Amino acid sequence: MKFKFSLESLLRLRLQLEEQKEIEYGQILQKLQEAKERLHHIEEEQKKSFEHWREKVERQGTVSLWKEYQPYLQKVKRELEESQRCCSKLEIEVENKRQDLLEAVRQRKTIESLKEKDFEAFQKEVQRQEQKVVDELVTFQYYNRQI
Repeated sequence: MKFKFSLESLLRLRLQLEEQKEIEYGQILQKLQEAKERLHHIEEEQKKSFEHWREKVERQGTVSLWKEYQPYLQKVKRELEESQRCCSKLEIEVENKRQDLLEAVRQRKTIESLKEKDFEAFQKEVQRQEQKVVDELVTFQYYNRQI
């Protein structure tokens, strides 16, 4: 007698879904990491630019430099803000994908738990049938000795 789980195809489907969710989660984590690296790069660029501008102003002492650097500094500031918004959105997406993955894991574990219970019931039934065969053999041997 061989064990056959009636929901095996559903379990395989849940496993595939979980693997897909793991991939999606990994991809969005990668995007978040890249966005954070970009943000860090922009922050560093902003610091260096501001420091460079400040040194020039100290050396030359003119306000015209402010007018020169103002558009560039504004551009870097906008890039920084956009990068921060991007990171915030990605963090929300990461959390959503994490929740999706956790739900997929929960669903798979539920089906696996049912499979384990079915297997235990199968093993008990096999043991019961084996015991029944043994009992019948013992009874048969007992009656054969009596005759």
